[in-house]
Amino acid sequence: MMVDILKGESAIITGSAQGIGRAIALRFAEEGANVLIMDLDEEKAKETAKDCESKNPNIKTVVIAGRETGDITKFENCEKAANEAKKVFGGVTILVNNAGLTLDKPAHTLSEAWWNIVMDVVLTGSFNMIKAVAPIMQEQKYGCIWNVSSVAGIGGNAAQINYSSAKSGLVGLTKAAARELAPDNISVNVVGFGAVWTRLIQPHEEIEILGQKMADMKAVRGQDPQQVMKMYKAGIPMCKHRDTPLLPDDVADFFVAVCSRNAHYLTGQWMIYSGGMML
Repeated sequence: MMVDILKGESAIITGSAQGIGRAIALRFAEEGANVLIMDLDEEKAKETAKDCESKNPNIKTVVIAGRETGDITKFENCEKAANEAKKVFGGVTILVNNAGLTLDKPAHTLSEAWWNIVMDVVLTGSFNMIKAVAPIMQEQKYGCIWNVSSVAGIGGNAAQINYSSAKSGLVGLTKAAARELAPDNISVNVVGFGAVWTRLIQPHEEIEILGQKMADMKAVRGQDPQQVMKMYKAGIPMCKHRDTPLLPDDVADFFVAVCSRNAHYLTGQWMIYSGGMML
């Protein structure tokens, strides 16, 4: 049920064609926010935008997507997205740096290319987006920025030295940006999620992102999705009272709450949202 918690807000969400980003976009639209969908997958991005407008005909959407324009590792794409949002929506009040990927191998076999692409998407991409929206938010004297990290960013994961390093780097990025931007009434925070039931942790066939093929998770974590889910649930205390680990819709509900103006005094904080997976 819509209660318009985000009515009048204008949000950019990276990696929002599917998974967590799509769920956030749909919930933001339900709550009255204009939404810019930014992603590499143009077809799915357009579908998400269409679904957002179906959820709430009173909001506007913009799609910046495709291999050429949706790549946040290139600053010019991020600047284009920010400027287009300002042009269509009148401003940018929320940024959710959600885009990410995993390319998993033990450190001694990890290629430089796999190190660089994860760092570029997760860390440099988030920096690029903050750099792009900051002037708009400073002019408005308001902004809310959330970076999406992971429990891997504080605890580390074996065979994920690139991902863990990039997600950890978001904490320093957040705290520095929060100090810089607070005088302009811009909050910057970071949240580390535990296991979220998306394609990145489910058994799946090979996925290609930015020309790199992700490992086949069937070989890593078993072929039965229910067994994989059971494995994750066993390590999450709060899952005793749930049928599943955290779902994208749960993550979207979190962001509706923390991106509302009622939570704006919160800044520079590193939050863990994992159901006790990390305490």
